[in-house]
Amino acid sequence: MIDYREVNGRIDKFQILKRSTLFSLFEDNKLHIRQLPVLEYIIKNDGCSQNELAEFLCVSPASIAVSTKRMQKAGYLEKKEDENNLRKKNLYVTELGKETVAKCRKIFDSFDEKVYSGISDDDLNTFCNVIDRMTINITGESQNNIDPEELLRLKPRHHHCEKFNDCIDFYDKEDNDK
Repeated sequence: MIDYREVNGRIDKFQILKRSTLFSLFEDNKLHIRQLPVLEYIIKNDGCSQNELAEFLCVSPASIAVSTKRMQKAGYLEKKEDENNLRKKNLYVTELGKETVAKCRKIFDSFDEKVYSGISDDDLNTFCNVIDRMTINITGESQNNIDPEELLRLKPRHHHCEKFNDCIDFYDKEDNDK
C-alpha cells in the first residue's frame, strides 16, 4: 500500500514547483502573477466597481483598493468616477494592460502545454477522476461541484493568518520583498 504522505508530498512538490516556475516566468513583466486574473475579470466586466471586484475575489475592498492602486500606477488600469455616483470608481483596463494580459496569458497557456505534454487524454481523465474523488471525500458531497469562489472563502491553514485577507496581505508583502 502506498504511503499517503508520499502522495501528499508529490502534490505539494508539484504545487511549489508550479508556483516557483510561474513566478520566474513573470519576472520580466511588471504584472504580478496574481494580478492577471484581476485584470481578466475587469476586462470581462468593463467598468466594474472596486466593490464588485472585491466581492468576486472574496477579499476586503481595502485590499482591492491597494491592489488596483498598484495596477493603476503601473499603467494597467484606470479608475473613473461613475457619472451617477461620484463616490463610486469604475475600473477599466488600459491598452497597455490589455497587451500585458494577452502576453501573460500566453505565458500561462505555454506553461500548461509544457506541463501536460506527453500525457494522454485517458491519463488526464483518470487523474481528474482521482482528484474529484479526493475532493468528494473531503467535502462529503456526492459530486465535486465546489464553486471556485467558495474555495476563496475557505479559511487559510496558515498559522500566521487569522483571516483570509491577512493571508493575502502576507503573500503580497512576501512577494514584494523579493
